[in-house]
Amino acid sequence: DIRRKMAGEMAKEFKDKIQITPSDLETYYEAHKKKYVQPERVKLRHILVGSEEAARRVLARLDAGERFEDVAKELSTDKDTASEGGRIAGWYEKGSFIPGIGSLGDVEAEVFGKTETGKAIDKPLKTDRGYHVIMVEERQPRRQKDFNEVRVEVYRELRACKEREIREMLLDELKDSYDVVLHYSKFVDREKPPEREEKNDKDE
Repeated sequence: DIRRKMAGEMAKEFKDKIQITPSDLETYYEAHKKKYVQPERVKLRHILVGSEEAARRVLARLDAGERFEDVAKELSTDKDTASEGGRIAGWYEKGSFIPGIGSLGDVEAEVFGKTETGKAIDKPLKTDRGYHVIMVEERQPRRQKDFNEVRVEVYRELRACKEREIREMLLDELKDSYDVVLHYSKFVDREKPPEREEKNDKDE
């Protein structure tokens, strides 16, 4: 069976020919550095209220100097984050889905642009849950990931490349070693009526 033969040969080739050294990994990393870039990302807090008017009152209190965390604990209707001062766990990049908010929509430019760290965005975000007052708690700029940080990822990608090369080489060899025969009689012209069979028996 060709498939079993091919699978066996591939397994042997993978074992015999794929030897990846630390130098190979570093060379691959340097050649594909653009793939290993961490986009700008942020950590956020939010306060969820029921109306735009309520959101404006929240912003007024923050402008007056009240701590975002305190106002969130007092007023936010998001039970998952209110007790944490509005903190949303994790880092978020542009276009991310953010638990409790969803898409940043109209305020994404402010989150990833003009708004200073530790400051609330000066306009609320409306979603189907209500109105969100959002603060950029922490910001990490776009950066190049170093080699040690992505070493495992580099190994997986380089190994996948080598496996693909071996697979293609074996396919070419098998094409040369085995004749592929198309049995055209299996392809039936459904529009043409079948011919009547000739009788082999002779009339006596």
